[in-house]
Amino acid sequence: MHFVKGGAFNGKRKWVKQKYGEDVDWRSMYTANPDIASWEQCFSHSSIVVLEGVEQYIKKAFVNNHPSFQRQTWCAFLDTWRKWESEDERTVIWIGTDVTKGIVPIDPLERTWRDYTGWAYQELVRYCNTVSVIWYGLEQRLKNEEENQDDHLYKNR
Repeated sequence: MHFVKGGAFNGKRKWVKQKYGEDVDWRSMYTANPDIASWEQCFSHSSIVVLEGVEQYIKKAFVNNHPSFQRQTWCAFLDTWRKWESEDERTVIWIGTDVTKGIVPIDPLERTWRDYTGWAYQELVRYCNTVSVIWYGLEQRLKNEEENQDDHLYKNR
């Protein structure tokens, strides 16, 4: 699995399309009527599934519907996608936008959303083989389990 994160309008979508091509199953939470159920259907005819708008999924699935974020529920969700990915040569790409860039919101609901999203991103980083931050269209690789982490950290200082 590959987690791609960055600020709003920093070129994440464009970068993913350039890297993985157009022949993917693209599921976005940024549409007028986002379909939460489509994220929870862990199957596709495509070998690549893109789940765009992780922070919006968190807001709709947990903040708006549940009084508390259940890490176990989130991890079970990630496990299901990881299992689907491992059954064949498949890739799941998660795209998430930074929420408030470290600024703690005054509104309690916004603060809860920020916290839940942060916890969800921590688990995504743990689950994904590859983690990238996109800065204005440029990739900064934070995690790549296929290469030696020490070499990668040294190259990217």
